[in-house]
Amino acid sequence: MKHLLAAVLFVSGGAAWAQTVDEPEDEAQAVTSEEVASSLPSARRKKKQPRGELATRILRESDPGAWAPNGSSLSAYEVRWTGDPAAAVSAELVPGSLEWTRVDDVLVLPRAQLTISVAADGGHVSHGGFVHALHVFGGIGSVQLPVALLSGAEAVHLTFRKGGALHHGWLSIRRKPNSVASADRVHRDTSCSRYVVDVKAEGGDGGDWLQLGCRRVYVRGAGRRSQVVEATVYWDNVDGVEVNGAELANAPGQTIELRLLPEASRIELASGARRVTIEYRLDEARWTNASWSTCSSGRTRSRSKRATAITSGSERRRASSSSSAMR
Repeated sequence: MKHLLAAVLFVSGGAAWAQTVDEPEDEAQAVTSEEVASSLPSARRKKKQPRGELATRILRESDPGAWAPNGSSLSAYEVRWTGDPAAAVSAELVPGSLEWTRVDDVLVLPRAQLTISVAADGGHVSHGGFVHALHVFGGIGSVQLPVALLSGAEAVHLTFRKGGALHHGWLSIRRKPNSVASADRVHRDTSCSRYVVDVKAEGGDGGDWLQLGCRRVYVRGAGRRSQVVEATVYWDNVDGVEVNGAELANAPGQTIELRLLPEASRIELASGARRVTIEYRLDEARWTNASWSTCSSGRTRSRSKRATAITSGSERRRASSSSSAMR
Protein backbone atom coordinates (compact mmCIF):
# COMPACT_ATOMS: atom_id res chain seq x y z
CA MET A 1 0.00 0.00 0.00
CA LYS A 2 1.34 3.41 -0.92
CA HIS A 3 1.42 6.19 1.67
CA LEU A 4 1.48 9.87 0.81
CA LEU A 5 3.08 12.47 3.09
CA ALA A 6 1.57 15.94 3.05
CA ALA A 7 4.08 18.66 3.91
CA VAL A 8 4.14 22.44 4.04
CA LEU A 9 7.21 24.25 2.70
CA PHE A 10 8.32 27.40 4.51
CA VAL A 11 10.79 29.85 2.99
CA SER A 12 12.40 32.63 5.04
CA GLY A 13 15.54 34.64 4.35
CA GLY A 14 16.58 32.38 1.50
CA ALA A 15 16.39 29.24 3.65
CA ALA A 16 13.75 26.60 3.12
CA TRP A 17 12.62 23.71 5.25
CA ALA A 18 9.74 21.26 5.24
CA GLN A 19 7.49 20.61 8.19
CA THR A 20 4.65 18.15 8.51
CA VAL A 21 1.57 19.71 9.97
CA ASP A 22 -0.99 18.13 12.31
CA GLU A 23 -4.24 19.75 11.32
CA PRO A 24 -6.62 20.42 14.20
CA GLU A 25 -9.99 18.78 14.13
CA ASP A 26 -12.82 21.18 13.47
CA GLU A 27 -15.40 21.67 16.16
CA ALA A 28 -18.94 20.43 15.58
CA GLN A 29 -20.94 22.45 13.11
CA ALA A 30 -22.39 25.47 14.92
CA VAL A 31 -26.12 25.19 15.40
CA THR A 32 -27.24 27.76 17.95
CA SER A 33 -24.57 27.10 20.57
CA GLU A 34 -22.27 24.32 21.71
CA GLU A 35 -24.78 23.51 24.43
CA VAL A 36 -27.52 23.00 21.86
CA ALA A 37 -25.28 20.85 19.65
CA SER A 38 -24.57 18.47 22.55
CA SER A 39 -28.22 18.23 23.55
CA LEU A 40 -29.72 17.06 20.25
CA PRO A 41 -29.41 13.47 19.07
CA SER A 42 -28.86 14.34 15.40
CA ALA A 43 -26.39 17.20 16.01
CA ARG A 44 -23.46 14.82 16.47
CA ARG A 45 -19.90 16.05 16.56
CA LYS A 46 -18.13 15.51 13.25
CA LYS A 47 -14.50 15.06 12.27
CA LYS A 48 -14.48 17.15 9.10
CA GLN A 49 -11.86 17.73 6.45
CA PRO A 50 -10.57 21.31 6.20
CA ARG A 51 -12.67 23.39 3.85
CA GLY A 52 -11.17 24.35 0.50
CA GLU A 53 -11.32 23.12 -3.06
CA LEU A 54 -13.36 19.95 -3.42
CA ALA A 55 -10.49 18.13 -5.13
CA THR A 56 -8.24 18.94 -2.18
CA ARG A 57 -10.76 17.55 0.30
CA ILE A 58 -11.02 14.33 -1.71
CA LEU A 59 -7.23 13.91 -1.88
CA ARG A 60 -6.75 14.69 1.82
CA GLU A 61 -8.81 11.70 2.90
CA SER A 62 -6.23 9.35 4.44
CA ASP A 63 -8.43 6.25 4.78
CA PRO A 64 -10.70 5.84 1.75
CA GLY A 65 -12.87 2.80 1.32
CA ALA A 66 -16.45 4.05 1.21
CA TRP A 67 -19.01 1.92 -0.58
CA ALA A 68 -19.36 2.83 -4.24
CA PRO A 69 -22.68 4.70 -4.64
CA ASN A 70 -23.19 3.49 -8.21
CA GLY A 71 -21.85 1.07 -10.78
CA SER A 72 -19.19 3.41 -12.17
CA SER A 73 -15.89 2.03 -13.42
CA LEU A 74 -12.67 3.75 -14.42
CA SER A 75 -13.42 3.07 -18.08
CA ALA A 76 -16.24 5.65 -17.84
CA TYR A 77 -13.64 8.45 -17.51
CA GLU A 78 -11.28 9.96 -20.05
CA VAL A 79 -8.28 12.30 -19.84
CA ARG A 80 -8.35 15.30 -22.19
CA TRP A 81 -6.07 18.20 -23.00
CA THR A 82 -7.39 21.67 -22.23
CA GLY A 83 -6.04 23.91 -24.98
CA ASP A 84 -3.03 22.91 -27.06
CA PRO A 85 -1.53 19.54 -26.05
CA ALA A 86 2.03 19.55 -24.78
CA ALA A 87 4.54 17.75 -27.02
CA ALA A 88 5.60 14.16 -26.28
CA VAL A 89 3.35 13.72 -23.24
CA SER A 90 1.33 10.63 -22.36
CA ALA A 91 -1.27 10.52 -19.58
CA GLU A 92 -3.56 7.70 -18.55
CA LEU A 93 -5.58 6.55 -15.56
CA VAL A 94 -4.13 3.49 -13.82
CA PRO A 95 -6.47 0.46 -14.19
CA GLY A 96 -7.83 -0.84 -10.90
CA SER A 97 -7.03 2.38 -8.98
CA LEU A 98 -10.62 3.67 -8.58
CA GLU A 99 -11.63 4.26 -4.96
CA TRP A 100 -14.41 6.17 -3.22
CA THR A 101 -13.90 8.66 -0.38
CA ARG A 102 -16.34 10.18 2.07
CA VAL A 103 -16.12 13.98 1.97
CA ASP A 104 -17.77 16.51 4.29
CA ASP A 105 -19.48 13.58 6.07
CA VAL A 106 -22.35 13.39 3.56
CA LEU A 107 -20.80 12.88 0.10
CA VAL A 108 -19.03 9.87 -1.44
CA LEU A 109 -16.78 10.88 -4.36
CA PRO A 110 -14.22 9.05 -6.54
CA ARG A 111 -10.49 9.33 -7.00
CA ALA A 112 -7.88 7.29 -8.88
CA GLN A 113 -4.20 7.26 -9.90
CA LEU A 114 -2.96 9.10 -12.99
CA THR A 115 0.36 8.31 -14.71
CA ILE A 116 2.12 11.04 -16.72
CA SER A 117 5.34 10.72 -18.71
CA VAL A 118 7.04 13.40 -20.79
CA ALA A 119 10.36 14.02 -22.53
CA ALA A 120 11.79 16.56 -20.12
CA ASP A 121 14.84 17.68 -18.16
CA GLY A 122 12.74 18.38 -15.06
CA GLY A 123 9.40 19.70 -13.89
CA HIS A 124 6.36 19.01 -11.75
CA VAL A 125 2.61 18.32 -11.83
CA SER A 126 0.06 20.23 -9.73
CA HIS A 127 -3.42 19.03 -8.82
CA GLY A 128 -5.83 19.79 -5.99
CA GLY A 129 -3.32 22.00 -4.19
CA PHE A 130 -0.59 19.33 -4.18
CA VAL A 131 2.67 19.46 -6.18
CA HIS A 132 4.33 16.28 -7.49
CA ALA A 133 7.90 16.41 -8.83
CA LEU A 134 8.75 14.57 -12.05
CA HIS A 135 11.23 11.72 -11.69
CA VAL A 136 13.63 12.09 -14.63
CA PHE A 137 15.58 9.12 -15.96
CA GLY A 138 17.10 8.85 -19.42
CA GLY A 139 15.54 12.11 -20.53
CA ILE A 140 11.99 11.00 -19.59
CA GLY A 141 10.17 12.55 -16.67
CA SER A 142 7.38 10.52 -15.07
CA VAL A 143 5.07 10.67 -12.07
CA GLN A 144 2.07 8.81 -10.70
CA LEU A 145 -0.31 10.88 -8.62
CA PRO A 146 -3.79 10.57 -7.09
CA VAL A 147 -6.44 12.65 -8.85
CA ALA A 148 -10.00 13.54 -7.94
CA LEU A 149 -12.36 12.29 -10.63
CA LEU A 150 -14.28 15.54 -10.97
CA SER A 151 -15.32 16.50 -14.47
CA GLY A 152 -13.98 20.03 -14.94
CA ALA A 153 -11.47 22.10 -16.88
CA GLU A 154 -7.78 22.43 -15.94
CA ALA A 155 -7.83 19.69 -13.33
CA VAL A 156 -4.11 18.82 -13.71
CA HIS A 157 -1.34 21.33 -14.51
CA LEU A 158 1.92 20.04 -16.02
CA THR A 159 5.01 22.26 -15.97
CA PHE A 160 8.30 20.96 -17.42
CA ARG A 161 11.58 22.19 -18.87
CA LYS A 162 13.09 20.80 -22.07
CA GLY A 163 16.13 22.15 -23.93
CA GLY A 164 16.17 25.35 -21.87
CA ALA A 165 12.50 26.17 -22.64
CA LEU A 166 9.66 26.04 -20.12
CA HIS A 167 6.44 24.30 -21.22
CA HIS A 168 2.95 24.13 -19.72
CA GLY A 169 0.02 21.82 -20.29
CA TRP A 170 -3.41 21.41 -18.71
CA LEU A 171 -5.32 18.15 -18.49
CA SER A 172 -8.93 17.60 -17.50
CA ILE A 173 -10.81 14.45 -16.51
CA ARG A 174 -14.39 14.00 -17.70
CA ARG A 175 -17.12 11.41 -17.79
CA LYS A 176 -17.78 9.95 -21.23
CA PRO A 177 -21.19 10.49 -22.85
CA ASN A 178 -23.69 7.67 -22.17
CA SER A 179 -21.46 6.29 -19.40
CA VAL A 180 -24.03 6.77 -16.63
CA ALA A 181 -26.97 4.38 -16.43
CA SER A 182 -30.34 5.90 -15.56
CA ALA A 183 -30.45 3.98 -12.27
CA ASP A 184 -27.03 5.40 -11.26
CA ARG A 185 -27.66 9.00 -12.22
CA VAL A 186 -28.68 10.22 -8.75
CA HIS A 187 -27.26 9.06 -5.43
CA ARG A 188 -29.04 10.17 -2.28
CA ASP A 189 -26.95 9.70 0.86
CA THR A 190 -28.61 8.04 3.84
CA SER A 191 -28.29 11.36 5.69
CA CYS A 192 -31.18 12.59 3.50
CA SER A 193 -33.54 9.67 4.13
CA ARG A 194 -35.52 11.52 6.82
CA TYR A 195 -36.11 14.64 4.72
CA VAL A 196 -35.84 14.07 0.98
CA VAL A 197 -38.85 12.28 -0.43
CA ASP A 198 -37.79 11.97 -4.06
CA VAL A 199 -35.06 13.06 -6.51
CA LYS A 200 -35.72 12.85 -10.27
CA ALA A 201 -33.26 13.48 -13.12
CA GLU A 202 -34.07 13.81 -16.80
CA GLY A 203 -32.55 15.10 -20.04
CA GLY A 204 -28.91 15.23 -21.11
CA ASP A 205 -26.59 12.73 -22.77
CA GLY A 206 -26.10 10.28 -19.91
CA GLY A 207 -22.71 11.72 -18.99
CA ASP A 208 -23.65 13.46 -15.73
CA TRP A 209 -24.50 12.24 -12.24
CA LEU A 210 -25.57 13.96 -9.03
CA GLN A 211 -24.93 13.24 -5.36
CA LEU A 212 -26.97 14.67 -2.49
CA GLY A 213 -26.15 14.73 1.22
CA CYS A 214 -28.02 16.39 4.11
CA ARG A 215 -27.55 17.93 7.55
CA ARG A 216 -30.24 19.22 9.85
CA VAL A 217 -29.57 22.68 11.29
CA TYR A 218 -31.54 24.31 14.10
CA VAL A 219 -32.30 28.03 14.04
CA ARG A 220 -34.06 30.35 16.42
CA GLY A 221 -37.44 31.48 15.12
CA ALA A 222 -40.10 33.85 16.47
CA GLY A 223 -40.59 32.59 20.01
CA ARG A 224 -39.36 29.08 19.26
CA ARG A 225 -36.62 27.09 17.59
CA SER A 226 -37.17 25.54 14.18
CA GLN A 227 -35.14 23.55 11.68
CA VAL A 228 -33.82 23.80 8.17
CA VAL A 229 -31.92 21.20 6.15
CA GLU A 230 -28.53 21.98 4.65
CA ALA A 231 -28.32 19.97 1.42
CA THR A 232 -24.89 19.53 -0.18
CA VAL A 233 -25.12 18.82 -3.92
CA TYR A 234 -22.35 17.70 -6.23
CA TRP A 235 -23.42 17.61 -9.89
CA ASP A 236 -20.70 16.12 -12.05
CA ASN A 237 -20.02 17.00 -15.70
CA VAL A 238 -22.26 20.04 -16.01
CA ASP A 239 -21.34 23.61 -16.96
CA GLY A 240 -23.52 26.26 -15.37
CA VAL A 241 -26.42 25.51 -13.01
CA GLU A 242 -29.78 27.20 -12.51
CA VAL A 243 -31.66 27.01 -9.21
CA ASN A 244 -35.42 27.47 -9.59
CA GLY A 245 -34.95 29.14 -12.97
CA ALA A 246 -32.13 31.56 -12.02
CA GLU A 247 -28.47 31.08 -12.89
CA LEU A 248 -26.11 30.26 -10.05
CA ALA A 249 -22.53 31.56 -9.98
CA ASN A 250 -20.83 28.26 -9.22
CA ALA A 251 -17.61 26.87 -10.70
CA PRO A 252 -17.63 23.40 -12.29
CA GLY A 253 -16.32 20.68 -10.00
CA GLN A 254 -17.57 22.36 -6.81
CA THR A 255 -20.45 21.62 -4.47
CA ILE A 256 -23.68 23.58 -4.21
CA GLU A 257 -24.89 24.27 -0.67
CA LEU A 258 -28.68 24.54 -0.51
CA ARG A 259 -30.87 25.48 2.44
CA LEU A 260 -34.17 23.59 2.29
CA LEU A 261 -36.75 25.63 4.19
CA PRO A 262 -39.86 24.11 5.79
CA GLU A 263 -42.13 26.61 4.02
CA ALA A 264 -41.34 24.98 0.64
CA SER A 265 -41.23 21.35 -0.43
CA ARG A 266 -39.55 21.37 -3.84
CA ILE A 267 -36.45 22.76 -5.54
CA GLU A 268 -35.37 22.45 -9.17
CA LEU A 269 -31.84 22.41 -10.61
CA ALA A 270 -31.11 22.72 -14.33
CA SER A 271 -28.08 22.72 -16.61
CA GLY A 272 -28.85 22.98 -20.31
CA ALA A 273 -31.20 20.15 -21.19
CA ARG A 274 -30.59 18.43 -17.85
CA ARG A 275 -33.16 18.74 -15.05
CA VAL A 276 -33.09 17.54 -11.44
CA THR A 277 -36.08 17.93 -9.11
CA ILE A 278 -35.67 17.50 -5.34
CA GLU A 279 -38.82 17.00 -3.29
CA TYR A 280 -38.55 17.09 0.49
CA ARG A 281 -40.60 17.30 3.66
CA LEU A 282 -39.62 18.84 7.00
CA ASP A 283 -41.64 18.17 10.14
CA GLU A 284 -41.82 21.75 11.38
CA ALA A 285 -43.89 20.82 14.44
CA ARG A 286 -41.39 18.29 15.72
CA TRP A 287 -38.97 20.68 17.41
CA THR A 288 -41.08 23.26 19.22
CA ASN A 289 -40.32 24.83 22.57
CA ALA A 290 -42.04 21.89 24.29
CA SER A 291 -39.88 19.24 22.67
CA TRP A 292 -36.82 21.42 23.18
CA SER A 293 -37.65 21.67 26.89
CA THR A 294 -38.00 17.90 26.97
CA CYS A 295 -34.52 17.52 25.49
CA SER A 296 -33.10 20.05 27.94
CA SER A 297 -34.78 18.49 30.97
CA GLY A 298 -33.66 15.03 29.83
CA ARG A 299 -30.11 16.30 29.57
CA THR A 300 -30.37 17.83 33.05
CA ARG A 301 -31.64 14.54 34.51
CA SER A 302 -28.76 12.66 32.86
CA ARG A 303 -26.24 15.07 34.32
CA SER A 304 -27.85 14.72 37.77
CA LYS A 305 -27.61 10.93 37.57
CA ARG A 306 -23.93 11.14 36.62
CA ALA A 307 -23.25 13.56 39.48
CA THR A 308 -25.07 11.26 41.94
CA ALA A 309 -23.07 8.26 40.71
CA ILE A 310 -19.79 10.15 41.13
CA THR A 311 -20.77 11.31 44.64
CA SER A 312 -21.80 7.79 45.68
CA GLY A 313 -18.52 6.38 44.41
CA SER A 314 -16.52 8.99 46.37
CA GLU A 315 -18.45 8.24 49.56
CA ARG A 316 -17.80 4.49 49.20
CA ARG A 317 -14.07 5.09 48.74
CA ARG A 318 -13.94 7.34 51.84
CA ALA A 319 -15.85 4.76 53.87
CA SER A 320 -13.49 2.00 52.74
CA SER A 321 -10.46 4.12 53.65
CA SER A 322 -11.87 4.86 57.15
CA SER A 323 -12.60 1.18 57.75
CA SER A 324 -9.05 0.20 56.81
CA ALA A 325 -7.59 2.85 59.14
CA MET A 326 -9.67 1.57 62.09
CA ARG A 327 -8.41 -1.97 61.53
